[in-house]
Amino acid sequence: DDPRMPTISGLRRRGYTKDILNSFCNDVGATRALNVVEMEKLFQSARLNLSATSRRAMAALDPIKVTITNFKEESDKLKEG
Repeated sequence: DDPRMPTISGLRRRGYTKDILNSFCNDVGATRALNVVEMEKLFQSARLNLSATSRRAMAALDPIKVTITNFKEESDKLKEG
């Protein structure tokens, strides 16, 4: 039940949805051979699943003030040229 452990209940506690886990299992497939799957594969499945349902936004957390001193001159050059 520890969210740090890579178990199904641990992943669910970390916020992985059932759709993410199902798509990861479908991508990896079932086999009897011993194999190792990188955690990046799980992260990629989560990114692909969430990209279709999540909104993306950007923000300036620490904005700086910018003063453009030659804006009028440059805009005049663009209009002339």
